[in-house]
Amino acid sequence: MSVVEGCENMIHFRLVGIKLGEGLKHDTTINEIGRMARAIFNFPVSPHPLGSITSTRSQLIYDWVMTLAEQPVDEESKLQLLQDFIHALTPVDSPLRNLIKETVNPSELDFWSMVHESVVKVAKDKFEDGYHADAVESSFKEINARVKEVLRNKTGKELDGASLMTNAFSEKSPVIVLADLSTETGRNIQKGFMQIFAGAMTGIRNPHAHENIPISRERATHFIFLASLLMHKLDCTGLIEQGIFDDESQLSDLLSFLSSQVFPYETFDGMFKELAERGNSDQQYQAVFDSGLVEYHDKMMNYSDHGEPDLHHTKPPNPIPHSSSIKIEYIQ
Repeated sequence: MSVVEGCENMIHFRLVGIKLGEGLKHDTTINEIGRMARAIFNFPVSPHPLGSITSTRSQLIYDWVMTLAEQPVDEESKLQLLQDFIHALTPVDSPLRNLIKETVNPSELDFWSMVHESVVKVAKDKFEDGYHADAVESSFKEINARVKEVLRNKTGKELDGASLMTNAFSEKSPVIVLADLSTETGRNIQKGFMQIFAGAMTGIRNPHAHENIPISRERATHFIFLASLLMHKLDCTGLIEQGIFDDESQLSDLLSFLSSQVFPYETFDGMFKELAERGNSDQQYQAVFDSGLVEYHDKMMNYSDHGEPDLHHTKPPNPIPHSSSIKIEYIQ
């Protein structure tokens, strides 16, 4: 893998220029710097005086690096030119050849830690070997395969691509439920994700599967994050497959109930009693939070003299008019 792989939009050119110039100020000449630069770059050098640089050779190297940083070319090409310049001026075993990696924050470089594990398994090696389009195609093929298996197991249908997604996530009769379908918001979420899943197959997976379309590393990263998001969304449906919920309606009913709850003074006792009366287990309650389907949110409310929520502010507040409360909200 190239040293510049994974570094787009993260390099601190100024820092590279300073360190490279400092490291070579006793090991090269003005003529050598100029000769190598002219062989690699197709633009003239511009002066970038920096008071902290005292060596003429260091200043010239810095000028070339900063001039490169200003060029109107894509980041991947720019970084490759920078690497070529560094290699031309340094011996094979020089630690200066690691300057690009050293100026990148390691947590930024390894974006895979934020990507769903299923996507990492099928895409990471291809991506890091430079096969960006193949990595993207594999990511969305994995999503297609996962949804196809669910639909086949539940309905016996064997579909693929956009038609698979519109059947699986249908807003009227979904096989895979992603939201509380008893509310308009939930139905909109279901419809929206159906369109995203279907659109990803038509607009991303299919073109890269059928044609040799080149794709930049940066664009591939964006697509991989989208695939990761969709995989995480599918994880929520696993609550039924794991047997935590009997069916979609039981999950939908619990989400609807929880999203209607507000807890004045952060008191939850009544809700747990009602959950038990509804037939919901502690495992089900915990699972919808662990999966990220719902979250707690702080809320400030006015309360009447009797301690009841005055949501419409129709009653005068008591001497302590505001109190912290908790509301459970469905996460889109």
